Amino acid sequence: MLSGIVHYEYIYTPKRLEKDKEGRYQLVDSEPLVDVKYGRFWLTTKSIVLAEKARTKDFTFRVLSQAMASNNNYVAGREMDVNAIAKDYGGHWISGMVGRSGMLQSGVFYGDALEKEPLIRSEYRGWKKNQVGFTTEYLR
Repeated sequence: MLSGIVHYEYIYTPKRLEKDKEGRYQLVDSEPLVDVKYGRFWLTTKSIVLAEKARTKDFTFRVLSQAMASNNNYVAGREMDVNAIAKDYGGHWISGMVGRSGMLQSGVFYGDALEKEPLIRSEYRGWKKNQVGFTTEYLR
């Protein structure tokens, strides 16, 4: 697994309220400021891209898509099918499920090889998943 950071520096002019001579308030431009956006990501050897934070994922995937010269914005994030990934790769240590009917409608499960757990394995594959994580092995 590889990790990286996308970084974007830009100049913007914020607005502020200013009171005029007649006592009315209006929006005016402030001094220009330099700001930075960044997003951390991980890329697996199977070309699965994971963003560190939900709030930076759109920015991160857009920059990665541009870097890969893709005509399809968000290619790395929007086309990720969590259910297909869960089906293709085993050894899940975390899984979030949603949209289920009955008393247990949504939730997050943690454990080693969840898909093999006797209490949930019969229904695990059919859950609509909103997150999934895999057991990884660190080798020195």
